[in-house]
Amino acid sequence: MPTFLWKLGAVYLFQWYALFVYWQYITPLFKSTLGYSTSEAASQSARMSLTYNIVTMVVALGLVPLTLRFGGKRIYSYSLVGTAIALFSIPFIQDPLLVLVPMVLFGIGWAAMMGIPYTMVSKVVPQERRGVYMGILNMMIVIPMGIETLTFGPIYKYLPGGNAVNAMLFAGGFFVIAAILAMRLNVGKAKTVIDL
Repeated sequence: MPTFLWKLGAVYLFQWYALFVYWQYITPLFKSTLGYSTSEAASQSARMSLTYNIVTMVVALGLVPLTLRFGGKRIYSYSLVGTAIALFSIPFIQDPLLVLVPMVLFGIGWAAMMGIPYTMVSKVVPQERRGVYMGILNMMIVIPMGIETLTFGPIYKYLPGGNAVNAMLFAGGFFVIAAILAMRLNVGKAKTVIDL
C-alpha cells in the first residue's frame, strides 16, 4: 500500500473519530448549553446539519479552483482547522441562531473532507487498481468510527468528565491533530501515472 495512504489513514483516524464524537454529542451539548429538552436539542442539531450541508453544496465547486491554485494538502489542512474552530466555538454560543454561524466553517470542512482526499488518492495509486484503493479509503472512514464507538465511552466518562461541552472540545482538538497530519500529505508526481 502506498505510503501516502498510511499518512492519510492517520489523518482519517483523528478526523472521523472527531466527527463521530460531534454527531453523538451535539444533542446532549444543546441540552447543557441551551437548556433544551431532548426533542428541542435534537431539532437544533438537525438545524445545524441542514446549515452545514447547505454550505457544503455551495462551496464544494469553489474548492476546485482553490485546490488547483494552492494545493489539495493546504486547502484540506486549513479546512480541518476551520472545522476545529467551529467545534471549539459551538459550546460557548448560547443563542440558537448564532450557534449556526460556526456551521459555515464546518460545511467548508465537510466539503473538503468529502472531496479532496479522493482526488489526492486518485493521483498516487495505479489506475488499474484505483477501485481497490478507493475501497481501502472507505474502510479508513469506517474503522475510526468503530474505534470511537468502542473507546470513547470510557474516555467520555473519565477525561471530559461526562460533560458534552468537553466532548466537543475534545473533538475540536482531534481536528487540530488531523490538520497537522494533513500537512504531511505529499502527492508525488512520479506516482501519478502507471508505468507505460
